[in-house]
Amino acid sequence: STPLYSSAASDVYKRQRVGSLAEVEEYRVELVCDDAKIKHAICALISAHPYEEPAYDVWRLAEFDL
Repeated sequence: STPLYSSAASDVYKRQRVGSLAEVEEYRVELVCDDAKIKHAICALISAHPYEEPAYDVWRLAEFDL
């Protein structure tokens, strides 16, 4: 679990007082996606996230002829 401070925007489940410290389960999602679909994948991640804004990184993979 990860400690976080709840805010008015993150208080979706109304279990925590605003500004209080809470520990919540966290999931890590990894995927490989075509360049043409990456924006759609990010939008889906953001819309499925239950509070505020998820942390995410996007890495472009490259192939090399050796």
